[in-house]
Amino acid sequence: PAKHLRYLRWSTKYALKTARKIIAVSENTKKDLIELYGGEPKKIEVVYHGVKEGVLPLGRDGYRPKERTPYILFLGRLEKKKNIEGLIPAFNLLKEKYKIPHKLVLAGPRGYGYEDLRFKIQNTRYKNDIIEKGYISGEEKRKLLHEAEVFVLPSFYEGFGMPILEAQVAGAPVVTSNVSSMPEVAGNGAIFIDPKNIESIANGIYKIISDDNFKKELIQKGQENIKRFSWQK
Repeated sequence: PAKHLRYLRWSTKYALKTARKIIAVSENTKKDLIELYGGEPKKIEVVYHGVKEGVLPLGRDGYRPKERTPYILFLGRLEKKKNIEGLIPAFNLLKEKYKIPHKLVLAGPRGYGYEDLRFKIQNTRYKNDIIEKGYISGEEKRKLLHEAEVFVLPSFYEGFGMPILEAQVAGAPVVTSNVSSMPEVAGNGAIFIDPKNIESIANGIYKIISDDNFKKELIQKGQENIKRFSWQK
């Protein structure tokens, strides 16, 4: 909303001007602070978020339990910048073109622009296959990630993109956008898609669904990638 945007722009400029040191969570965020807000490069230090150690599930082989309906998972606030309005038609395309049996699970609280998103869901042919979970607990989040066939974050912008690492920790194969900080954080452990292209999103998801060997390799690369991110470091 406009009033929130005005406050965020003012507070960011104020912080950059008055703070002795700025911690940015990614190189992309540092770049934006310099290019968009005139931040002083020497004052801005990049310090990545970390992930909890010792929570990798044992025995993850890339397959979900056979008795359950497979699902594609989105995790995050349900708002415009997350591009769920692009994910829904991509899901429809997968249903129509490849006849996939999967559900689409949207887990997260409602955010800016949710009303438009809800209208889109209600008017899609496959609305019965789209499940909204709302806000979830940490334990439920880990379970959803661990059992997901694919985790997808087709966002237009992320300052960091913590759900990418959470998915890699849980052993979920990741599809995410090729913009802002997402390639920087995901490393080699993701398929990168154009968030503005519906077919690109659909093809990225289908590549994982249709190729078990590729899926296993991507999961392994994701679990190697998380070693770069440590709270202790």
